[in-house]
Amino acid sequence: MIEVLPRGLWVRGIQESPEGHVIRAAPANQHYEEILYDASVDEEILTRRTIADEIARLATADGGMPVHVIAVQSPNFAAPRTPSTEENNSGLYIPQENSNADNDPAPAPEEHDPTARWLHTTFGQQYVDCLAFATELIQQYRSLFDGQLTYGNSSDLASLRLYLLTGGNIIDELGSDTVPSHQAMTHLLANGLRQLPDFQGPVAMRVSLQQAQLDWYAAQEFVTTEGFCTTTLSGTPGLEGNTDVLIWSATGRRTALLDAGAPDWVTFPPGTRFTVIGVEKGERNTVLLREYASEDPSDPATDLLTRQELKRAQLDWHRDETAGVRRPHVPSRLFSLPGRNELASQPT
Repeated sequence: MIEVLPRGLWVRGIQESPEGHVIRAAPANQHYEEILYDASVDEEILTRRTIADEIARLATADGGMPVHVIAVQSPNFAAPRTPSTEENNSGLYIPQENSNADNDPAPAPEEHDPTARWLHTTFGQQYVDCLAFATELIQQYRSLFDGQLTYGNSSDLASLRLYLLTGGNIIDELGSDTVPSHQAMTHLLANGLRQLPDFQGPVAMRVSLQQAQLDWYAAQEFVTTEGFCTTTLSGTPGLEGNTDVLIWSATGRRTALLDAGAPDWVTFPPGTRFTVIGVEKGERNTVLLREYASEDPSDPATDLLTRQELKRAQLDWHRDETAGVRRPHVPSRLFSLPGRNELASQPT
């Protein structure tokens, strides 16, 4: 059945929850309508989500206020519970223990979070869609996210997904007098990245470097990422550039769960340090890096083993390229080379 609420519609079963008044008491959101669907019963989730999506599609066919589709989950058929204060601020209903139906209504996220307000104002429905995607992602993979769905972690993941979908355009839209600042936005994106699974193994990017820039790399012991650095775990076949940068990842994060970009992307946050373990010049140059961890200092034996593993991966990727495999072009901002600021100052 479909019940009309002040905040929108609720797609649920016929059986009435004894605490359904908690959901009914939630105030309407100023910025978007909400279509809730009951996700308590596994075998009925798909049907109810399909109904909710169809309602949202029809409701937005002629424009008007955006619609946010939200899963409402009541484990073991328990009644919905009042959100905690932090989650209440999101304007989303999330089941929590120790319910109290008398909590004061909370404002929409944009009213108290300048970052969310800026993202919603600047990117509109695209940001709302990313927030809905992140909310459902956390609900679907509760064990990965420690079973917690808060406005904070869903907003972090939504912002990161938007960053990847726009090829880094979030950063381009920030001005010197923008709220949030570059620092605040970087912090938000890094928080989202830390929630994703890490990857240990070889990754790569392909760039074009001049002789002086290769010499600069060869003279460094460490290089650091100034921005977010995206790589691939399946090589760079068919991409333009005269240099393959091969990196042994220790804590790079896989972004496949966000369904934004290629499923083999591995991203490092700003400030990640890499040990330079070799520079090889030739028809196609190679720069070899190993992600540095303070508890794992550089030593010749480790660097030799890393070099061997990276070269083995490069050989496999070269076979793919020889066989005609080609990767699609991606925005250069995402594939930002470690040490790029220092490289920019080198003569060409």
